[in-house]
Amino acid sequence: GQAPLRAAAMQAQKNDKAEIATMDVREKLRLQMEAYVNDEGKTDPMVFPPMYDRMDRYFVHEAADDFDELTSKSDGEGEDKHVVVYKKRHMPDEEAAVGMMPGAMLAQQQQAARQRKANARKNQKKREQMMAEMMSKSIETGNGDIAAVKVRKRDTRTIEEIDRDRAQKRRKEMEDLGLGDDDDD
Repeated sequence: GQAPLRAAAMQAQKNDKAEIATMDVREKLRLQMEAYVNDEGKTDPMVFPPMYDRMDRYFVHEAADDFDELTSKSDGEGEDKHVVVYKKRHMPDEEAAVGMMPGAMLAQQQQAARQRKANARKNQKKREQMMAEMMSKSIETGNGDIAAVKVRKRDTRTIEEIDRDRAQKRRKEMEDLGLGDDDDD
């Protein structure tokens, strides 16, 4: 007696599952929204995953519009753009939204945090490059001081001092070669 009824019920469930699987996207969204509206304990917004295609986002907005209790909005930008559906009685006002962190605001803050990290990494690399350049132009002396290398210093001597230093240098070179003036003759 009951085996045929049980088999028929299981077949009906399989058929129902197959029917639901073949429903178009709009009908699936409508069913999701209906379940969301009917779940009285559910107060958090429905945050859909990022949708690049605007028609996909349109279908979500359209399904939400079918219910007087719901409202929807798109949040994010580019590849992060997604739809958030709220129950109107639980939709946060702007002041409350800051403390509540709905999905859209959370996504915005996460994007801003990623941007800050990227900028920090870029600035760190710049600082490291500048430091490497500065270090390549200087060497450490034995006493821990840094001495400049390959840096042109301004010569502050007068012309007379330069001529005198050159003459001394030539005399020294001549003496070293043994061609110096011998005044002892």
